[in-house]
Amino acid sequence: MAITINGSTNTISGLSVGGLPNGIVDADMIATDAITAPKISTKGTILNYEQVESDTNTDLGSATGDGTWTTAPAPFNAITITTKKAGSDFKIVLYTSFYQDNADLDFGVTASYKIGSGSYTRLGHVGSTYDTGLFTGYFNPSGVALDYVWPVTIDYIHTPSSYSVGDVLTYKFEYWTNKDDCHWNGVRDGRCYARIEEVNV
Repeated sequence: MAITINGSTNTISGLSVGGLPNGIVDADMIATDAITAPKISTKGTILNYEQVESDTNTDLGSATGDGTWTTAPAPFNAITITTKKAGSDFKIVLYTSFYQDNADLDFGVTASYKIGSGSYTRLGHVGSTYDTGLFTGYFNPSGVALDYVWPVTIDYIHTPSSYSVGDVLTYKFEYWTNKDDCHWNGVRDGRCYARIEEVNV
C-alpha cells in the first residue's frame, strides 16, 4: 500500500508496522497519557498503587483467641485500588509494630481481599489454629512479664482471581492474639504504613 498524505485531514496512511526509522520518535512526540497500562510490557512495572499511613497506637483490647481473625484498626481495614490492567499481580506491603506486656504471646497478622462487592478471601496459611496468616509471632521469656514489641513486616505478591479492568479491589489487614491488651503500632507511637501495588506480569 502506498503512503498517502492527506493535507485536508492532516493524516498519513499506508505506513506499515515498524515503518518509521529507529530513533526518530522522542518524548515530545508522544501525547500525554498515550501509553496506557495495557501497553506496558515490562514485568514488575508498578502500574498503580495506594498507600495508607497512621501514627496511632491502638489498644486491641481483649484476646481474640488462636486463629480468630479480627479486622485491623483504620486505615488498615479497607485499602481500595482500581485496577489498570487485566491479569496483574498485587504486592501487599505492611509495616507496623505489635506490642504486648505479658508472657506466652502468640499472634498472627494477615490480609484479606475482595473484588467489587464480593466476599473477602483470606490470604496466607489459612486455618483455625495459631500458626496461620502471612506473619506469626511468639514470645515467652520463661513466664516473666516483660514488654515486647514485634516489628511486623509483610511483603507478599498476590495473584487474585479473575477480574476486569476498572474493577475495585479492597484489601484489609487482620490479626489474632491469645493475650489481652496488645497494641497495633504501639506502645510508642510511630509511623506505620501499608501499600497495595498493581504490578505488571
